Amino acid sequence: MSERRGWDPQWLARVLADPNRPVFLIGSTPPREGTSAIAAADICSKFVGRSRTQATDGFITYDIQDEASRNAQTRPFPFRKTVD
Repeated sequence: MSERRGWDPQWLARVLADPNRPVFLIGSTPPREGTSAIAAADICSKFVGRSRTQATDGFITYDIQDEASRNAQTRPFPFRKTVD
């Protein structure tokens, strides 16, 4: 019988600290604001499908924010909000 492994909150920190082990992370941004629920579900399904075909250790969801109040530089492209 195989041993059931529980969730270890320190696992990723240990793996990232190990110089002998490569770490494979996949990143994604949430859908843009105004994306329909159906389109968002389709985007999610595609992400899940792609991630199942790759050896991954974890996933990163980028939190895109407008930083105009913190950065006076002009953005190279207009900011577009994403779905929470």
